[in-house]
Amino acid sequence: MKNGVEFMLKRLTAILLLAAIAGAALFSCSGGDGKAAKDTAVNTTAAETEAPLTPEESRQAVPDNLPDRMDFKGADFRTMCQTGAVADFWVEDLTGEVVDDAIYQRNSDVSERFNVNIPQPINDVYTNISNKLKNSVNAGENICELYLGQAVQSGNDALNGLLMNWYDVEYMDFSAPWYPPYAIENLTLNGRMFTSVSDLTLSPMSNTYCMFFDKVMAENYGLPDIYGLVNENKWVIDRLIELTKDIYVDENGNGEADADDYYGFTSDCKSNSITYLWAFDQPIFKVNPDYTIELTYNSEKTVRIIEKVKQLYYGGKGALITEVHNEAAVFFSKGRAMFANGFIGASLSNLRDLENDFGIIPYPMWDEAQDDYYTMSDGRFSIIAVPVTVTDTEMVGAVTHAMGAYGWKNVVPAYYDVALKVKGARDEESVKLIDRILDGRYIDFPYLYDAWKGYAFTFEQFTYKNSNLEFASMYESKLSAATKHYENVINLFLE
Repeated sequence: MKNGVEFMLKRLTAILLLAAIAGAALFSCSGGDGKAAKDTAVNTTAAETEAPLTPEESRQAVPDNLPDRMDFKGADFRTMCQTGAVADFWVEDLTGEVVDDAIYQRNSDVSERFNVNIPQPINDVYTNISNKLKNSVNAGENICELYLGQAVQSGNDALNGLLMNWYDVEYMDFSAPWYPPYAIENLTLNGRMFTSVSDLTLSPMSNTYCMFFDKVMAENYGLPDIYGLVNENKWVIDRLIELTKDIYVDENGNGEADADDYYGFTSDCKSNSITYLWAFDQPIFKVNPDYTIELTYNSEKTVRIIEKVKQLYYGGKGALITEVHNEAAVFFSKGRAMFANGFIGASLSNLRDLENDFGIIPYPMWDEAQDDYYTMSDGRFSIIAVPVTVTDTEMVGAVTHAMGAYGWKNVVPAYYDVALKVKGARDEESVKLIDRILDGRYIDFPYLYDAWKGYAFTFEQFTYKNSNLEFASMYESKLSAATKHYENVINLFLE
């Protein structure tokens, strides 16, 4: 997986390049006579006395390399997205909420700059918008200029021939910092990319998996310094099991373990559990230089990971395991657990009313030999894609690229630095670790193009209701169909 430091360095490339250009400009004025050299020296001295740019100013200074103004004559820039993701992209009016207002201002500025109209997105549940896209394309019609589909479903949309290659769209520069490098690298194959990730929408960030812990109860139970374990790279799966397996209180006194009791740990047995595979740096497959696939899922480590996660979930009375997506954060918000799996965004949507102070930490490592903490964005986040029926790719590229730039410069800081860090996280340690969690985020090619036909979602079959399913039998039963599916995915990029 990609190192978080590498990711951040790539994100800062544009800023450093800008600084280098500015520095070069100071010396380009020097000529062969003494006067020019003297003027340069004076200018350099003056520049040295100026205050350096703040991080916010540096961010604003990164150009989007688009013309200052382009006139698309009031054309509609129509979007289609999941119902739950509308607020990540479009706001009807100023509300006084910092994130809402940043989104509204971004859309207004882009609309004015390019003379386009950005109406409210067409929205529905993700399967329905996928069907609407398919029907539109099959009819030779164009339902939208930009498609913000559910990430995994959109991989299937690409396989069905509904989406355009992003590298055929004018003005899109995927080296810009508003396109996460790890995502662009993982979603590009043979110079083609059908779904992409951009800071045009907040959902890749808000749907990133993390863990929460109750700081008050951790102190009451005499737990060690959790932040210290994380910062010393000692936050590993065995330690999480050790700390939580015996924490259980029958709070309602009915003699049964239920949702009204207190537990050391809570999680769902579906996507929360799938994340452990990526957190422990165990990929499904890798693509070789000759575009053949090497399956890596069938390994001794995968079997051991299944055993460890099942031990965490079912090895004692200390875990409350739910079958409902994201319900673990709800249980945690009610003060029912010491630790919980969840999304970073749950710190805003679910935990703001939690009485006790809580901390935000990454999923544990497999062991201390692992080089860093890793995580993933849940498959429900919104990608960006262009239907193959779009004809004005110049307008689509310019507006999409500009909206990503405005999002990176203004909307993401509003969400991340103000709303998330101030309202969501309750201490400086959590704020620092949010940075580290996001740096270790992984958006994986086998996951986004799984279409529920490969192996990416099979991990939950082992954690669901403490299943006795054997890995070898499951793997063999799917091998033929999964291999064919993966071959079809690769062929999509080779056509």
